[in-house]
Amino acid sequence: REGVSAAALQRAIRTSGVGTGSSDDAYGVIRPSEVRTATAAGVDTQVLLCGLLAVAAGLSMLLTLVAVVRRRRSELALYRILGFTPSQVRRTLLAQGALVASVGIVLGLTFGIAAGRTLWRLFAIRLGVVPDPSQPVLGLAVAAMATLLIGLLSAVGPAIAASRVPPAAGIRSE
Repeated sequence: REGVSAAALQRAIRTSGVGTGSSDDAYGVIRPSEVRTATAAGVDTQVLLCGLLAVAAGLSMLLTLVAVVRRRRSELALYRILGFTPSQVRRTLLAQGALVASVGIVLGLTFGIAAGRTLWRLFAIRLGVVPDPSQPVLGLAVAAMATLLIGLLSAVGPAIAASRVPPAAGIRSE
């Protein structure tokens, strides 16, 4: 009606206790209750999930590198016979861990961003909101660095174990 502002109308609706299933934030953007519920899960759930996935990835990489060391025991012994020092054997396995982590970063970021954007669009369209996905660049950079660190840390144990094997013992196992 004439003489009533939009702000006064919003205030009246908010104070009346009428539930619209939506809310607006400080910028006046209307957020359906489903979006509020999804964001209410919050950082704690995301951090917990990321932590569990990081532990699973680290253990997976550790077991993979242990299997590589066992499978390539004679090859690593041959490197030692040909003149590799224990330090060079360790660096070789650390490089392998870094390479596996780097491939995981490149493929994971590429497919993860593509899948995340697609799924968010589908979710937003079903809610009837504007599908405007965004990427947390800082979060992605931290995840990439953490992945590389996990790859290197999981390679340390197998690398030390491989460098301690005497060359003759590795050849004898053939």
